Amino acid sequence: MKRNPLFLFLTLCLINFGFNKFKSDVIPYDYIFWANCNFWLHSLPILHFVLAGYKKELFPFIGLLGGFLMISFSLPIYFINPSNYQLGILSVEALKLSFWAYTVFYFFYFVFRYINIFKLNPFNPIDSKNEIFKARKLALVFLIIHVIDLFVLPGTSLHHIAQVGLYIYLGTYLTILNIKSKIQFWEKWLFYLFLIYEYFSRAFNGLISVLALLTVFLVLIDFFTKRSLLRIMIFIVPFMVFYLVMTPIKSEFRQMVWYDTKSYSIIDRFILIKDLYIEYKDRINFREKKSEENDRNNFFWRFSYQASAFSFVLQETPDNVPYYGGKSYSFFSKFIPRFIWPEKPKEDMGYIFGTRYSIISLDNTTTSINLPILTEMYMNFGKLGIFIGMILLSLVYLFLNNYLNQKKLSMVNQVYSISILFTFVNVESNFTLTFGNLPLLLISIYLMTYKTLKF
Repeated sequence: MKRNPLFLFLTLCLINFGFNKFKSDVIPYDYIFWANCNFWLHSLPILHFVLAGYKKELFPFIGLLGGFLMISFSLPIYFINPSNYQLGILSVEALKLSFWAYTVFYFFYFVFRYINIFKLNPFNPIDSKNEIFKARKLALVFLIIHVIDLFVLPGTSLHHIAQVGLYIYLGTYLTILNIKSKIQFWEKWLFYLFLIYEYFSRAFNGLISVLALLTVFLVLIDFFTKRSLLRIMIFIVPFMVFYLVMTPIKSEFRQMVWYDTKSYSIIDRFILIKDLYIEYKDRINFREKKSEENDRNNFFWRFSYQASAFSFVLQETPDNVPYYGGKSYSFFSKFIPRFIWPEKPKEDMGYIFGTRYSIISLDNTTTSINLPILTEMYMNFGKLGIFIGMILLSLVYLFLNNYLNQKKLSMVNQVYSISILFTFVNVESNFTLTFGNLPLLLISIYLMTYKTLKF
């Protein structure tokens, strides 16, 4: 595929101009200035990929990370009043500090990358001999693990491998179908049925973010094996329509479906979405909405959480809440499976974060909120901790990129790499929750590959 860096740069210029042109009139200039700074900062990785990274890298892993950070620290600012962010007022200090923090991250990532600090052999769990047959066999094993996690042993240590296993299964069979490799009739229809099930279960449970992740993953796999823009639209357009319909009503929908004693079938949920959306349209037609309600229904409001959480913690720490002193970075228990250590401490930083900052009450043990990695760094060690933490984080991402994102991988191993790397694009959770299972995940995949293919 032809790559045109100038075309990409001009496209980004046009997008940035559009955001500035159609921004909300209530947004102060200093917020817009730092929104523009963050926009161009997080554009750098995708520009680098188009200029040079594609020669060695399978897909723009750091570019996708940059895109996620862009819609967290830049795009919502153009349209959402700073006083209406999710956890309170967004501060200019949060935007400024996040810009310099990720500047450090990108700077050291690319410096370490070009001095080749990690020389690693590529991730290669499946050898090339009878590759498609082996991939089909292993993908079905991953599907079985995912089904066990869903219906037999939910909430166990299987969950993380089951989630990645779902991506591996769907990615493997989508690739096989795209390259028109011969498979059994039942395999093809099992894939389609399970894909439809996953989409409907996520959509009609109100889980928009996990539906978005699945959609983007399938677009990635489909693009690298089919390279059809029409096919990409088939994935993207229905999701965008659903997102626009669901965003303003998702809170009411979840309240009814998740907490009502009534059992809602798929048809009931579809009708409920229709009725709630009609009521929402009637409300905005007959009365002027408040600014806060307008912002909550904005397309970008959901993505404003990271900047909101960072701003909130900056305001509260250390004046009202003392630094946490690194206690959230507890790795030891992550390396021991729960079947060996049944009393292993649960990953509950979301609950600790929420109660420590009085966002949720102490007796609300069923609720937790995300603790983004940048916010966690400041919460533990302040500004110095952010800049040291970003240098260390750049090493983590360089290791992932050098080990898992090599272009010379075979097509099936590319699916495995994308499936694993994709989980590290979203940095909205704390460090141990995001990365703590990585060693056991890689070991498990190698062991499963060896045992399954040997059988």
